Amino acid sequence: MVTIKDIALALGISHSTVSRALNNSDRVQSKTREMILAKAKEMNYIPNAAARDMKKSQLPIIGVISLNMGRSSYGSEMLGSISQKAKKNGYQLIFIHIEDSSPSETDFNLLREKRVSGLLYISLDPCSIDYHPIFDEIKTVFVNCNCGDNNRYTAVRANNEKGLYDIANLVFKQPGFRRSMFINFDEHYSAAVKRKQGYIKALNDNNITFFSDDYLTVPISYDFDFSTLDCDIQRAIERGVNVIFCGRDEIALEVYFTLHRLGFTIPDDVSVIGFDNQSIISQRVYPKLTTVELPYEKMALTGFNLLISDEQSTVKDIIINCDLIIR
Repeated sequence: MVTIKDIALALGISHSTVSRALNNSDRVQSKTREMILAKAKEMNYIPNAAARDMKKSQLPIIGVISLNMGRSSYGSEMLGSISQKAKKNGYQLIFIHIEDSSPSETDFNLLREKRVSGLLYISLDPCSIDYHPIFDEIKTVFVNCNCGDNNRYTAVRANNEKGLYDIANLVFKQPGFRRSMFINFDEHYSAAVKRKQGYIKALNDNNITFFSDDYLTVPISYDFDFSTLDCDIQRAIERGVNVIFCGRDEIALEVYFTLHRLGFTIPDDVSVIGFDNQSIISQRVYPKLTTVELPYEKMALTGFNLLISDEQSTVKDIIINCDLIIR
């Protein structure tokens, strides 16, 4: 069977250009479209039946690429929600799971061979995904991630900036607050940048000075030795810090351990605030962790619903707010 890839190869042009032409996109020049249509007719190209079903919101098969989802209970919860939703609506799923890497060309070819009508690209950690031509061949929705700086694809993300702003603004207005510290994760992740921006905005709105000594970043790595931060946290408390914000609940957990090593008590000496609301951490530490809930399940289901909707040509950037979990 002749595919879009075969037509592109015969003409020496990209898959995405052929796909746009065959779908009557106005982004393809008329001369190029005529050339592609002529070649498709010459090669007896037959449109993908699944793609026609997409226009009727009938998706027999959906591809799901999951990135690093095995690192947290939230990962399995997100995938479970998608599976239940797909089963309830009569759709089949093909899962491709990857860790700290990108899907291989073999993975993408599998999706093509299975004639998937839609692709859900979902990440546990907010990040930027490298472009691949299949994103133009198949309707693609990104969840908790985005395709580089490209705004041509629908994405569902959390409002990380507002989440950190809301919790920090609440803390800064409490009696007894003196000074805060923020231990964030690697700023190569867009969510880390957004959370820092929310923190600084809350400082500014409350006329509080941002001190660079009170801001640290740590890598997202299970190998990182948090005891190396003992001296930084000790000095921060000595200069008046009595609230430590953490960019992730995993960081907050390590801060709990650090404060215990240093002989400080939570919350009498210092309070700790997390972000994500990973129940395996936030509800099992003592005292229970005040945090910001990242709407994992809501993002996953919103992405799925957008994928199977009739609005194929409408690109959306859906931002979902985060709830404060006060404990």
